[in-house]
Amino acid sequence: MYSPTEMLTLVIFFAGLPLFFWIIRMSRIPGGNLLLAAYLFLFLSNICTVVEDISFGWLFNFCEHASIALFAAFLLAAIVCVIRTDEPQT
Repeated sequence: MYSPTEMLTLVIFFAGLPLFFWIIRMSRIPGGNLLLAAYLFLFLSNICTVVEDISFGWLFNFCEHASIALFAAFLLAAIVCVIRTDEPQT
């Protein structure tokens, strides 16, 4: 059985998705698409967290951790993209 905390986190991430998408699109920061992909992978990990308590626990546990790893990779890529565009030209 899933915990109420996991379900609340999933609802918050689901509600925050349009807001985050709008903020990324309006800000036009470099690496915005990478940040959005990172958010989606984190959202996917929350979905897997809830579903793993219902069925196929081992599979969704693997998917959860793989999604978190992909989140970290995309977040790092977005940070590198922002840093490279902010470097002063010499």
